[in-house]
Amino acid sequence: MSKKNKNGNSYAMMRKGKAIKEQMAGLNKKGKFKTKEDKRGCIHAKLNKKGKYTTTLINTPDGDCICTQCKARFPIVTISKADMKSNVISPIINYSNQAIILGSSIGDDNAVRVFKKYKLSLYKFPKLYGRLVKVATRVDKGSKKKKFDGSSRPIGSFADR
Repeated sequence: MSKKNKNGNSYAMMRKGKAIKEQMAGLNKKGKFKTKEDKRGCIHAKLNKKGKYTTTLINTPDGDCICTQCKARFPIVTISKADMKSNVISPIINYSNQAIILGSSIGDDNAVRVFKKYKLSLYKFPKLYGRLVKVATRVDKGSKKKKFDGSSRPIGSFADR
């Protein structure tokens, strides 16, 4: 179990809390995003009035979740690293390669640079995603809540909320 501070947050969460504070700065007094960029960069979490980290996700019966702030809807159940590579990353890399060829053929060096950088970051995505899933399932093992019985693991303890 991780150590907690006086607010109830784990110390690891507090070290990484910069992203949450940046997101909270992008909200107005009513809790709505000020700009489209702030909404697109939502991390689906917030600090409550007591300063505790809370998720903004609501689980739906069909296995998805919806963020109450940005209204994004996405599956909460994780997929394997192999499925991630073949079903998600490969098609995007194919279109990225196509965009690089199109950009170089018309002489748009900026577009080529952007898509090349994007493609290189996509190659790192499955490994990073696998690490996050591994840590999230390790955190769940220490949880006293009832576990998910499906074939795939839900992300962290969000499926139990």
